[in-house]
Amino acid sequence: MKKRIVVFVSLFVVGCFGCKDVYAKTFQEKIDFQNYFYIYNGFSGTYPFFNTFFDEKGKAYFSVTPHVAFMPKQNYTEVDSSYSKEEIFEYSKILYYGYGYQGDVSLSSYYATQYLLFEHAMEEGYTIQVVDASKLEEDPCLDKAIFRLRERMKKQAFSLQDTVLKEKTYVISDPYILEHFSVAGDQVKVSKQEDRLEIILLEGSSFVLHFYPNVSCEQIKVWKDSRGTTLFGENQFCEKEYSITLRYEPIREETPKEDPVIPETSEEKMEETSEIRTFAVPSTDRYTISWLFILLFLGNIYYGFKK
Repeated sequence: MKKRIVVFVSLFVVGCFGCKDVYAKTFQEKIDFQNYFYIYNGFSGTYPFFNTFFDEKGKAYFSVTPHVAFMPKQNYTEVDSSYSKEEIFEYSKILYYGYGYQGDVSLSSYYATQYLLFEHAMEEGYTIQVVDASKLEEDPCLDKAIFRLRERMKKQAFSLQDTVLKEKTYVISDPYILEHFSVAGDQVKVSKQEDRLEIILLEGSSFVLHFYPNVSCEQIKVWKDSRGTTLFGENQFCEKEYSITLRYEPIREETPKEDPVIPETSEEKMEETSEIRTFAVPSTDRYTISWLFILLFLGNIYYGFKK
C-alpha cells in the first residue's frame, strides 16, 4: 500500500512540474443574425452566421474553419499553426489587406475579410454566398467591400524580376519591398535611404539578390478551442523568401567605321588605259611638212646642175 502511495505522489509531482502554463482566453463575440455565409457543395450546406471576434484590447480575430460548427464563449489557446507555409501566406495577405488596412475598420470590411478567408479555407467542391436572414435570398451587401479587398491584394505583391543593368547601381523604391523585406547578396553593397534601397554592384558581372521577409510564415501563431475552431489575428502578415539575378553589361563605345574601299571594275580600268594611250601618241604634222621642203630643195639643185 505504501508503495502505491509513493508512486501516485511521484506521478503527481512529476505531472505538476512537467506541465506548462497555458494561456487561454475568451473573445468578445457578437452575432449578427441579419446575414449568413451560405457554404454548400450542391448537396448540402451550412450557414455560419455573421460573427465578430475581438480581444480585450480591441484587436480583431477571424475564423479559418468554415466547416466547424461554431459554439460561442469558448476558451481559446494560442498554439503553433499546423497549416503549411503556403496556406498561412495566403491567409496573411487577406488579413493584412482586409479589416484595419489604412484605417478601414467598418463592419463591411470585417465581414469581407471573413468571406475571403472562408472562401480560401473551404474544402474542394464548395462555394460561398452571402444570404439574408431568411437564408433564401442572396444579399449583395458585401459586394463592394469584397471587390475592394481583392483589388488591394492584386496590386500589392512581390514583383521584382531578373534584370540587366548598364550601370553599377540598382535602386529599389517599391514601398511593398521596403516595408516587408531585408535585402542581401554577395559582392554587393546595400545602402538604405529614407525612401529607397541602393544596391551597388562590386566585382563581377552576375549578382544574386536575396529578399528575406521581416516576418516569416513559420512565426505566425493561431488561437484554437477544444472543438477545432481556429482564429487568426488581424494584420498577421508574413512573406516568403525570393531571389532575383542582376547581370551587369556596360555600354561599350563603338569604333568609328571607315568608308569601304570599292574595287575598280575591268571596264573602268580599260577606260583609264585608253585615255593614257591617247595622250601618249605625238602629233606627226610638223615632220611631214619638213620632208616636203627637203624634197623641193633637192629637186631645184638637180634642175640647176642639169642646165
